[in-house]
Parts: sequence; C-alpha cells; structure tokens
Amino acid sequence: MKLTLEQTLEVRSHARQNHAEIFRSNACRCINCSGRFAPEDIVDWVGSAGDGIPGRRGALPKKRADIAAASAVCPLCGSWEVIGDASGLPLNDAEFWKQI
Repeated sequence: MKLTLEQTLEVRSHARQNHAEIFRSNACRCINCSGRFAPEDIVDWVGSAGDGIPGRRGALPKKRADIAAASAVCPLCGSWEVIGDASGLPLNDAEFWKQI
C-alpha cells in the first residue's frame, strides 16, 4: 500500500516535539538515515536549550514546558527526524521505510 501525502506528514509529525513519545519508547529509528538505536542513546534535542531560540541543540533543559517542546536528534546522523516505537509506527517494516 502506497502512503498518501497526509499519511507521510502524519509520520513526520512524530519527529517533532517528541520527547514524551521517545521517553515511552523501547526503540527508535531515524527517518533520515534509517538508523536504529535505543532511546537512551539520544543525547541531543532540538529546541530544548530553554533560551527561546527554536532549533537550538543541546541537552534537555530543566523546565517542563521546554522539555515538552524538545525534538530528538539522531545520534547517528544528527538529523532531527527520529521516531520511537511508542508512536505505533512499524519501525521494522521494510516496505514502510522505503516509502518514508
């Protein structure tokens, strides 16, 4: 089954402001490089510097609101296109990943 544009955008939405979803995940995968890794391997987060500058990379801040807005950065390629298995997306489905 071919993914529609809406479905593709829905998949990519899981890569934004995804700290809570990554925290609940057992495994992660990068949309950009297709790399697989554990959530605890993620050390950088985009938009999480707590200084109000979107897109700034760094460790998780202390403020809860800033943590909620953080997006995971792939530890393998540096992209912020990371999704976790808590998203319900098929991280191990080869056909799915070809379309993403």
